[in-house]
Amino acid sequence: MDFKLKVQEDFVKAMKNRDEVAKSALSSLKAQMLLADKTLGSKVMDESTFWAIVTKMIAQREESAKIFSDAGRDELSRNELSQAEVLGRYLPKQMTTEEVRQELVNILDQMKTLGLPLPALKGKTLGQFNRNFRGKCHLEVASNILGELLS
Repeated sequence: MDFKLKVQEDFVKAMKNRDEVAKSALSSLKAQMLLADKTLGSKVMDESTFWAIVTKMIAQREESAKIFSDAGRDELSRNELSQAEVLGRYLPKQMTTEEVRQELVNILDQMKTLGLPLPALKGKTLGQFNRNFRGKCHLEVASNILGELLS
């Protein structure tokens, strides 16, 4: 529960400091957390759900920044990247490429015993990785490394 309190405290701090970028990012995060709470019903939001929300919001900001940049709207692009940076503070320490590779090798070794075809093997391996390390690595990075391992 302390992550909700931390977001609220940081939101108040951003308002007091008139930090529009942080205020906007945290306001959106609070709205997404409220929506998730309503969806979960009586269940309490755990950290992995919180990290999934933050990760999704960061990905959205990065995609928007790329679109703005391609359209020549650099100011809007910088704003989106700044919001992504604010949101990134709520994620756990990110895994290194070597840590991701090692964990994928371990999971892949377990999955190979199932005798799955290659596409299913890749999907099952990424799914297990995501369940084990949600929020600690971009899934795109893990997917790219897994592609290297399987080729």
